[in-house]
Amino acid sequence: MMGMIRDAFPGFCGGYSWTSNHRIGDLTITATGPVVFRDGGEIYLSTREFALLQLLVLNHGKVVSRAEILAHLYAGQAVAHANLVEVLVMRLRRKLSPHGEPDLVRTCRGMGYRIQADVHAAGS
Repeated sequence: MMGMIRDAFPGFCGGYSWTSNHRIGDLTITATGPVVFRDGGEIYLSTREFALLQLLVLNHGKVVSRAEILAHLYAGQAVAHANLVEVLVMRLRRKLSPHGEPDLVRTCRGMGYRIQADVHAAGS
């Protein structure tokens, strides 16, 4: 399956440069990660949660499909669970909104996921 995903999305796995901090509403994503800041508090993300957040931010304004997420996060690795992306998105949502803050990651039913709020380079 991963071979099919890599073939369908050539060049999608990695290869991007994350050189500055980004803001999504009240969330600040650092260039170094995997710590992000929301309302002044630190939120610690796993490496894959941070990579998923980066992927969604870099594709702001676009829906990122489940297949694209798998190709980006698990390139060359066997994926054992069919709902792996859904679980990862759920964990990311819980960490980013622990006190009921607005959800930044939106599900586009049958298509994938996207960032809900506007994305800006930090400091602009």
